[in-house]
Amino acid sequence: MDKTFTHELPAGVSSILSRPGHPVHQDRQLVERVRAGDAVAMRRFWARVEPFITNFASDPMWAESDDAVGRGRMLIEQNRFEVLQKWNPRTRSLIQHIDYFLREELRLELARRRRMSKQDPNIVTAIEESIEELPAQHYWILKKIVNERVRPKKLMSMLGECPEVRIKSPASIGATYSRALKRLHKVCPEEYRESVGSFINARQRSGRYR
Repeated sequence: MDKTFTHELPAGVSSILSRPGHPVHQDRQLVERVRAGDAVAMRRFWARVEPFITNFASDPMWAESDDAVGRGRMLIEQNRFEVLQKWNPRTRSLIQHIDYFLREELRLELARRRRMSKQDPNIVTAIEESIEELPAQHYWILKKIVNERVRPKKLMSMLGECPEVRIKSPASIGATYSRALKRLHKVCPEEYRESVGSFINARQRSGRYR
């Protein structure tokens, strides 16, 4: 568990590791026992981190919360609790470390799903097969952003391609694009609806216009 730390503490500030009664020592012992496979320590550890696993599993990204709970536990215990070996008691408490770890894993999973949704060929197909059901402005902006990967600033110089487009500034592109995606989800063929829904969800969670 001991690690080499290169940074120095400010003058007059003592490390928590030098304080015999600090709870960090109990946590370090707990971690050692968990990684050694001690059953009692395991039960105590899982009881402490359960709220953070529950929070991880409550994210609307997951289709089944029970499966997500299992995923959270698996991430923590993989490679003989490697995440515990990476705990730095000088920068975070044990519980903070687990919370941060699960939040980061959730962020990475969201990014992975966003990449997958952007690469899903069903989105392009859904747009093309819904051309008759989409307003001209919606079809045009979907084609430019999804199919051709046009950025907002560039899009403003291309408005003349579609007389029906009523976009006045780059700031209004996001709102128009959102309405176009919602319309696409409503009118696209049934076999593409799940893909379009996943695409919309990934975009909303990322906070990006694409």
